[in-house]
Amino acid sequence: MAKTAQAVPLELTLHRWAGYILAVFYPIHVTATRFVPVLYDLTITTGFIAVPLVHTPFYFYYWYYGALAVAGFYHLWYGLPRALRGSGVRVLGVWRPGTTFFKYVSIAGCLVIASSILALGGAYFPIQLSQVERYHEVTRDVYGRLFRLVGMEWKW
Repeated sequence: MAKTAQAVPLELTLHRWAGYILAVFYPIHVTATRFVPVLYDLTITTGFIAVPLVHTPFYFYYWYYGALAVAGFYHLWYGLPRALRGSGVRVLGVWRPGTTFFKYVSIAGCLVIASSILALGGAYFPIQLSQVERYHEVTRDVYGRLFRLVGMEWKW
């Protein structure tokens, strides 16, 4: 007898997609935030973090930071109670996908993340951008090297 396909719950689908996003972007993020500063002797401050938010076309880093942070939050929020239950730890019933509590905390978490990224970009208060020229210099060098590896030229 053939098995019939069962519908996958939305929460599980979102958890899987969050994992895919993390699998792709997390190594890139770690490389950019840990290795590049060491290689180029950079001091990372919030002013330096805000530079790409303000100076990158198409608001790219707002989307990038948002996708990475929301994926990390949701993957942890959905996966942690499942992992705890799988390890034999009792978890409160309200911390189950599909409950009102779960949905409200998911929405609140995403709103806090969005607000935090907007704050880094200067939406709520003026920000002191630091090392703007140094950021552009490093960006040109890093992307220039990466593009040359594939036979292209970086123009920005």
